[in-house]
Amino acid sequence: KFQIRHFAGPVVYHIEGFLDKNRDKVATNIRELCQALQDTLFKFPCLDTDAASPRAKSPGRKGKQMKTIASKFRQQLTNLANTLKSTNPHYVRCVKPNDFHMRPIDGNICFDEWKTYEQLLFAGVMECVKIKRSGFPFRESHDTFFRNRIIRCKLHKFIPELSPDMDPKAGCEIVVRKTLPELAEADEDTGLRRKFWFMGSSLVMGKDNLVEVMSHWLQRQAANRLVGACRFGTVRVSVQ
Repeated sequence: KFQIRHFAGPVVYHIEGFLDKNRDKVATNIRELCQALQDTLFKFPCLDTDAASPRAKSPGRKGKQMKTIASKFRQQLTNLANTLKSTNPHYVRCVKPNDFHMRPIDGNICFDEWKTYEQLLFAGVMECVKIKRSGFPFRESHDTFFRNRIIRCKLHKFIPELSPDMDPKAGCEIVVRKTLPELAEADEDTGLRRKFWFMGSSLVMGKDNLVEVMSHWLQRQAANRLVGACRFGTVRVSVQ
């Protein structure tokens, strides 16, 4: 064993099996390159020994390749890449709400609005949100939209063309044409008005307030029916 004095302190290394643990086979292309060089500076005897070693494989001989440190590291990277591809990653943006290590229980001082806004602005979060909102951030499949946004909310009670047994895509298209505007509000920077919704081959896409606009339409229809029923009842009582 031997000892090396590092900055953090002395470290003792045991030499038993040291070479076996740190042996790494030189790549074939590097060995051939060094042998082809004319400069004696790059003539390493170990490279020739490695090439002439009885363990070296002949061109027509197939054998088990020796696992080197580089091959193990490459295999680990491959396994990591396969693991990442098989998952659905989610990214969390951390924001520091104040400089005083205050907790939410400490009151309003724990949240600095300007400091939080600066972090979101300079980190590019605000720009990402702006780009996302300019497109169609709301996206749901036809089946999910028809089941959760139409049938469950009883929209088919207010639209005669709808039926719970109809094709989901056709039902979704009827609802969005009936309840949603064709164009969104004008953009603050360009002044252009883009489409408020879009019916894809498998998804219903729209602006971020699509569900809110549909809910307002449903509330207005329910209110109109209620007002009509109240007026009819009042007139009937007056006539009697």
